[in-house]
Amino acid sequence: MKKITLSAAILAMTMMGCSDMGVDNSVASANDVKQEQSHNSLAKSVNKDWSSVYYRLHTMQPVNPNGNGLHYFAFPEAAIGINFHTRDDLDGDGWEAQGELYVADKPYNPNTIYVATGLFSDCTFDEPYYTTANCRGWKLVGDAEGKNVSGVLAVSPRNPRGQKLSKDKFYMEVGAVSAFVGVWNEGSPAEVVENGATYHGGMFEDHGDQKARAIYRTYIWPKVRDKMLY
Repeated sequence: MKKITLSAAILAMTMMGCSDMGVDNSVASANDVKQEQSHNSLAKSVNKDWSSVYYRLHTMQPVNPNGNGLHYFAFPEAAIGINFHTRDDLDGDGWEAQGELYVADKPYNPNTIYVATGLFSDCTFDEPYYTTANCRGWKLVGDAEGKNVSGVLAVSPRNPRGQKLSKDKFYMEVGAVSAFVGVWNEGSPAEVVENGATYHGGMFEDHGDQKARAIYRTYIWPKVRDKMLY
């Protein structure tokens, strides 16, 4: 965030300096603006209350109340409702995780939607606390971002050989966890940042909430954090 604020200040000073010297600053400013926009927009979005947003995302609790990885997140104070679905998808060439978001209720589309999703297998946990996870088999996390749209689908990546997790993998050893962040009125005093997470898969049939939380903290949270910070 400081990097972005500083770069904006440098841009303003550069433009003022060029104008004072009588130099056309249109090319320089266009290049600087393009470079500024290359930074992730979520980093800009949390500048007014970063500590609160950071805490909410760090402590996010994945949920699965209906047992199907689909949950409706209601944010009535902002008239926003979000359907978010995590799937541990199995087809002919193997397993993959899918995190799909659809904004069901909104005053208008969010400026930014970010979704991270991961497929995990052969995981152990620091019982009885379940604060961290160690997934020895599969732990690949993918993400996707959308601008001014009502839906985003993220899919977990394949391994370096272009393969999914084997379709023969026992379902009780496989699970998926996904998280989302949505930003409305980005960068304004009326900015709204909402978030949520869900999970699904056979590995969560016992102590599901605790295992999903441990996987989130160990593997999903770093992806969300790095996207927001950088």
